[in-house]
Amino acid sequence: MKTKLVGEERRRIIDATAEGFLFDPEHELIVPSISIRRWTKQQIIDLYNQKRKPGAPELSNASLGNRSLQRIVLEVVELLARR
Repeated sequence: MKTKLVGEERRRIIDATAEGFLFDPEHELIVPSISIRRWTKQQIIDLYNQKRKPGAPELSNASLGNRSLQRIVLEVVELLARR
């Protein structure tokens, strides 16, 4: 999935394996994250829910043990694509 990053602030990026990266628009760099190297399922859900737009659906953290990391990332991508 391609996305256009708008704005001049640094952004956290998480890939499908939960690897954390940081995007620096000033230098046009994507570098490995130092603060959170591997994201947990709960951290990904919490980040989405904290940053979601008003009126956007909340992502449930129910049944985390039954949902794969890839499934959660896909759910986030699908919710973001609805914008």
